Amino acid sequence: MNRLKFQLSLTTMQLMLLVFVTSSCTHSDIMKGFVKVEPATNVDSISDITYKNIDGKNLKLDIYSLKGDTAKSRPVVIYIHGGSWTGGDKSWIHFTASQALVNAMIKEHYAVISINYRLADGKTYDFQTELSDCRDAIKWVRKNAEKYNINSHKIGLWGTSAGAHLSLICGYLPTDSTDIKFILNYYGPTNLNKLFYTSLSPIGLTVAKGIVPKLYAERMVMMNIFPRNFCDVYSPVNLVDHYSTPTLILHGSKDKLVPPYQAYELEKQLTKYQVPHKMFIYPNQAHGFTHPNQREIDDMVRQSVDFARHYF
Repeated sequence: MNRLKFQLSLTTMQLMLLVFVTSSCTHSDIMKGFVKVEPATNVDSISDITYKNIDGKNLKLDIYSLKGDTAKSRPVVIYIHGGSWTGGDKSWIHFTASQALVNAMIKEHYAVISINYRLADGKTYDFQTELSDCRDAIKWVRKNAEKYNINSHKIGLWGTSAGAHLSLICGYLPTDSTDIKFILNYYGPTNLNKLFYTSLSPIGLTVAKGIVPKLYAERMVMMNIFPRNFCDVYSPVNLVDHYSTPTLILHGSKDKLVPPYQAYELEKQLTKYQVPHKMFIYPNQAHGFTHPNQREIDDMVRQSVDFARHYF
């Protein structure tokens, strides 16, 4: 009897851990908390430029720059949106601190480009599909740099959540055509094994499937998007070496979707290999930085712009 109670108790704890790690706050829940802010009035934008056509899909990007800017060779920051690898859109650049950073970047005479990519579904498209699209977007920017007054040798990446993870992989596993100057990592996952492959007994799985079927289904999709071998290969903490791209880490201490230990693990590896980096943990912020005050927004923008300036 005591043994049965222990098994049930353990199952409950495992189930709680499953919910905590995978979906205590889904990307749709996060979006409800965002406060949309208007872009600065001095912005020129070119929307929905096709950078890639594949599987009958036109993958598009938007370019933002300072209105009337006469600079002929502007550095560029490419934004990769989040959304748990299964959702999201390039328009998410217009929320809260992200919009504030766009406004600041264009004042520095940088171009900012926001991209879409094929979203993973665990069937047709997995993480490698998304990675391929992001790399092709970087290649497109480099190839079309002169047309849009962009400096092809000054490209930085900025990602939020899953988009930060994609940015880190693009930066830490570059090709000849995708080499970049820096990465702005906003609350990105860095150790996928710890994030996805939590210990759950067969009893725990059965309980989860019956009690929280939606969460169970979401976790199964993640297992298809990131099979075990993918988690080893595409965890940024496993990829850091002496030649890794300079990285800025911004994370919230109250983040339950991507716990802050993920930021600390990456920071530890960057320090070990003497990779230039900075890390800032915001004590009042959860995942998505959904409700920052003006002081926090100003600091996020300042740290990001200073980092970009240094490596541009």
